[in-house]
Amino acid sequence: MFYKGWVPTVNGRLSFKLIGETRYPREPEYVNSSDESHLYVAARQSRQLSDVLFEPILGPLLGFSGAFECVFCARARRAPTVPDSKLVGKIFLFHRSTFRESRAKEIFSSSVRSMRALDPGAGNPGLRPQYIALSRELAARCDLSVNVVLNRDGVVTLSHIEWRNNSLRQNTIAFADEIEFDLEHGLADQMFFYLRDLTHQHQHHGNDADTITTTQRLRAPNDMSWSLEIMYSLYYHIITVKRKENPAEHVRALGILAYLQSYKTIIKRRAEKIDPHFVFPNFDDTSSKESIKATKDYIDLRLNEQKKNSDNQKAFLLWVVATTFTVINFTVSFADKNLQPSPLISSTANFLKQNAYVLPSLALITLIYFLSNLIMRPRYDFKRDVVRLTFVWKRPWVVAASGLAGLAALAAGIWYWLAVVQT
Repeated sequence: MFYKGWVPTVNGRLSFKLIGETRYPREPEYVNSSDESHLYVAARQSRQLSDVLFEPILGPLLGFSGAFECVFCARARRAPTVPDSKLVGKIFLFHRSTFRESRAKEIFSSSVRSMRALDPGAGNPGLRPQYIALSRELAARCDLSVNVVLNRDGVVTLSHIEWRNNSLRQNTIAFADEIEFDLEHGLADQMFFYLRDLTHQHQHHGNDADTITTTQRLRAPNDMSWSLEIMYSLYYHIITVKRKENPAEHVRALGILAYLQSYKTIIKRRAEKIDPHFVFPNFDDTSSKESIKATKDYIDLRLNEQKKNSDNQKAFLLWVVATTFTVINFTVSFADKNLQPSPLISSTANFLKQNAYVLPSLALITLIYFLSNLIMRPRYDFKRDVVRLTFVWKRPWVVAASGLAGLAALAAGIWYWLAVVQT
């Protein structure tokens, strides 16, 4: 197993000292410290890897969990003569139950506190033995581990899956074969996503864009074809986003295009060292950039016109409503006071009087909804599950069951109206 991936970099160079300072999808527990010879990194992050819809709610009810703990332990040599040293180590994967029952959680937290307590500027030699001891403890307790090499230019190499025991390995492989799932590639992708979220702060795109690029299988030590697949994936994403009528998506495309220019520079440098005969396709990024900007400007203009028309329509509607109520109020003042009102209006008014909480409750629900959009962060997991739920509606039995449920609710509403409101 050898897979390649790429973490977007700023100016084509990663700063290993910033690893662990990201906050997506959850804030990691980490230490990033160094002595005179090495930089040591140890970071743990909780990851929800289940494909079940609304797993945080359904998981506890049905007795399963897709929560995993990912731990990254690696070190890089510090020397003025080696400015492009690699960060070499392992990613340890634990199911949350394994992480808790094996006491790996306590061991990791204790080691992180001890390593943080050492003065990084003093070149304390105690970092190295604590790092090695932590790596050995995690290797003895994890469900599986993968070797990782992270380069300064963002290129990641994942290799050599090691399982905790043969029984876990055989059962996992058997289940993957049963559902026709490429287990190695799936594990490599998840490890890469974890490492990318740990090292890369999303700036030019949303946190939910986690599958624009995936890992590519390495065919040979000097194989460079993997880099083309990543590049094509990025360009395909830009072309797809460009067709959307959302200016935010076009800004995102411009950011990805900026990453692409850095990526191509990195790959060209690598090709010169590894395979001088490697053919790199040419793309007119300047024209693409201008085209995206022009599309964005056109959509901005159209949206502004639509907003202006919408504001005019709202103002006209308010004028009509205000005028209507004024005329009705003026007309009612001349009506016969002994005239009985309509039975429907009387029953509706009596219902609202007896259930005075209805209208305030609706107003309160609406207020809470709008406030939650302002003060709460968007939850990608929830949005993803809602989108996936729409796919279920394509099944005939789901549509039929939903239709019957809707008719039953409508019948209950009509009965309540006739039996309670009209009496």
